Amino acid sequence: MDKVDGPYYFFKLIQRTRRALPPWMPVVGRGRTINVVPVDFVASAIDHIAHVRGLDERAFHITDRTRSRPGR
Repeated sequence: MDKVDGPYYFFKLIQRTRRALPPWMPVVGRGRTINVVPVDFVASAIDHIAHVRGLDERAFHITDRTRSRPGR
């Protein structure tokens, strides 16, 4: 389903730009790793953290231990 709100069309523009430029040129999203975490994992982690005593006013990074390359 195509999304009509948010930054989704901008992502397609970045993808087209990457394909049009030579591979040696640094471009956003090429050759980098990203950390994408499923929303259900994040929701469960937040729920768990919210119910543990003594963790108020602390910051948590909910990430995947292994990073992925875009498009893989």
